[in-house]
Amino acid sequence: MNLLTRLAIALLAFLAISPVWAQSSALSQKTSSSTQAMQGFSSFFTARIDVKTLPLAQAIKTVQGNGRRTVYVITDPDCRYCRDLDGALRQINNVTIYRFEYPLAQLHPNAANIAKQIWCAPDPSQAWEAYAISHQRPGNGGACANPIDDNIDLATRLGLQGTPDVISSDGRLHEGTMPLDALEKFIDASAI
Repeated sequence: MNLLTRLAIALLAFLAISPVWAQSSALSQKTSSSTQAMQGFSSFFTARIDVKTLPLAQAIKTVQGNGRRTVYVITDPDCRYCRDLDGALRQINNVTIYRFEYPLAQLHPNAANIAKQIWCAPDPSQAWEAYAISHQRPGNGGACANPIDDNIDLATRLGLQGTPDVISSDGRLHEGTMPLDALEKFIDASAI
């Protein structure tokens, strides 16, 4: 689903549930109904994810440098845009990356099996990197206990439908990949 379609659906959903439209007679005379609608619409899109509720035990943790900054990534091992994002992430210093494997089976039929194999590797972070860089699959059957189904549920609860999704340490969500400089700024904007 492209961004324009998502925005149109979100606008329709907002208009259907917005108290601004349901109670238009109670609007302040100082603020027009369209201005209030836009303020509500804006807050709809600036809602943040409570990162304290993210189940970090379900993520592959990678620490680069001192790891003082944190970023959370919802990712699919067979998503080419996720690999582009991984390339940028590899160039960032002093960051802890939590990767939640979210295989999109309808687009990548083998992604769930690969995600399980990566999770079941002795070092999932190293296995993720090996697969992201050179498509080197771990030498296991992926039969260990893994959080892949739980991560799919997590993405659904968060309203995510594609990959990659990047969440800053203060809960801002960016859908899609971004170049290195934008990623660095996205991470730094929430750095303490």
